[in-house]
Amino acid sequence: IYLVKNNNITGGIALDEDAVYFKIEIIAQENRLYAIAEDRLTVIELGNLERQTQTFQAGYEGWDIEKTGSSLNVLSGSPTERLSRLYSWQNGIIADTLQLDGFFYRLTTDSLDGGYYMAEAFSGADDRLVKLSETGARLAQLPEGFSNLEQIVINPLDQSVLAIDPNRDRIFLYDSEGNKISESRTNDGRSYLNVQ
Repeated sequence: IYLVKNNNITGGIALDEDAVYFKIEIIAQENRLYAIAEDRLTVIELGNLERQTQTFQAGYEGWDIEKTGSSLNVLSGSPTERLSRLYSWQNGIIADTLQLDGFFYRLTTDSLDGGYYMAEAFSGADDRLVKLSETGARLAQLPEGFSNLEQIVINPLDQSVLAIDPNRDRIFLYDSEGNKISESRTNDGRSYLNVQ
């Protein structure tokens, strides 16, 4: 990871060579960098570059991380057992863990109610967008099927939800109750929104 200041590289941070990292988050208040790989979460103190590594439970893989204010949510899951774990990190340590029924691979926290929107994978079937309570109880499952939800975004003004599925070249917009408002479609190479 290169450190850049005023368009100049000022240094770098080496990550573990035996892991493929796919997402990082920085929590400025803690002065820490969090990097997730398939088998671990690495936490680096930016002041002195000290690091700690948290290996995921056997059979579980790292899938997503999300900064929420001054804490970090880490999602790991087991596709074979169809179970997931959601870890909450604060000040560089695990503050809480939720065991979830289902294999989830994408995560977004609802800042209004503390719940979550997550993408749930199904082998041989379409993936689903699921709303979970703060305790992990299923509140809603949106009716659309997805190929691969790359990103879930909650609009803080009205709690509407954008779900982005690049494999199907689609962006879906739902209201806060899970009703579809619009969907992008491809027509002769052009994109437009189909408002319902």
